Amino acid sequence: MKSIIKLCFVVLAALCAMPVAAQATGGDYTVTGRIGTAKYDGQTVYLRHFESDERLASAVVTGGKMVFCGKVDGARYSRVEVGNEFYCNLILEPGDITLDFDSLHFGRGAALNDSAWQVEAAYETRDSVLKVIWNGVEARIADVAEREKEAEKLAKDYYRDVFTAYFAGHEDDALGHVLLNSGFLRSMRDADLEAVLARLGPWLRTTRVAKREIRRVKERAKLAEAYRLTGKGVMFKDVEGCGLDGSSVALSDYVGRGKDYVLLDFWASWCGPCKREIPYLARLSKKFKGRGLTVVGMFVADTRENFAKAVAAEGISWPQIFDSANKARALYGVTGIPQIILFAPDGRIVARDLRGEQMVKFVEETLGNGRE
Repeated sequence: MKSIIKLCFVVLAALCAMPVAAQATGGDYTVTGRIGTAKYDGQTVYLRHFESDERLASAVVTGGKMVFCGKVDGARYSRVEVGNEFYCNLILEPGDITLDFDSLHFGRGAALNDSAWQVEAAYETRDSVLKVIWNGVEARIADVAEREKEAEKLAKDYYRDVFTAYFAGHEDDALGHVLLNSGFLRSMRDADLEAVLARLGPWLRTTRVAKREIRRVKERAKLAEAYRLTGKGVMFKDVEGCGLDGSSVALSDYVGRGKDYVLLDFWASWCGPCKREIPYLARLSKKFKGRGLTVVGMFVADTRENFAKAVAAEGISWPQIFDSANKARALYGVTGIPQIILFAPDGRIVARDLRGEQMVKFVEETLGNGRE
């Protein structure tokens, strides 16, 4: 834990020590880019506004090099694309800007660009910080599910703190526009995202990316309300989907039948944490099958093609429902997977957010440790 705190302190101290990027006003700019091929020589490429795709300037590629020159009244989040191979984002502002087509795909050389480039660099190297976080949590928490929860919390704290360090003073300019489109924002928890959106200036609030995030917060608020309305003691909500053979199947085919408890697992083929829950579900299915428990999978946010493949690849033997109409997550307010819910024989919800060994212990205690 000390290593986590030390690393985060070093990162944030470095951010706070950086000079705040100046707000760009009007002036001349020169944007220079180079690509490692002459195949586009003679072609005209355009510097476009990121928001509207408006052409702001043009240049002819010569010897793999392009130069855009002109005047700008204020900083604008922009982009340059060369064919289908190369792209680079930048903030068009007064000064000399160099395009990095090869690694971080962002401009450098002028104040706002340098700050945006540092954001990209911080996100690109985030895995080293997350690894330290995970190692520290792994060393002090034995239970896998609790370990993942704590690691996720610390990771989201890190995303929030880095974003906030750069966002301060740029709530209504081009750097703020870039930050709204960054991986750091997309990795934040809902409450932190809401706090960011509340600080947006009048211009930035009108941008496409800001509207997207505002819409996303509202959608997730709906899910949070659905989650609240499907808590302990609430009767299950039915949802229809299809089985492995393509036939129609409903949650009510298993839940609320008056005999078995049902352990419902929301999962997808691309979800690593979901796959880590499968051995625990398999243990419970084997122990309690025919003894008061049915395990059911709810395959969500995925494709029909991946459905059968994933079930076979994971060696899953319990019933599955593919949420073909994408309704299950909305009904149960599922914002992230895995989400595992235990239903009583009468169909009422006993518990949510079950994971790992704690899930196994809870189910065993609820069902009388196997009824053997």
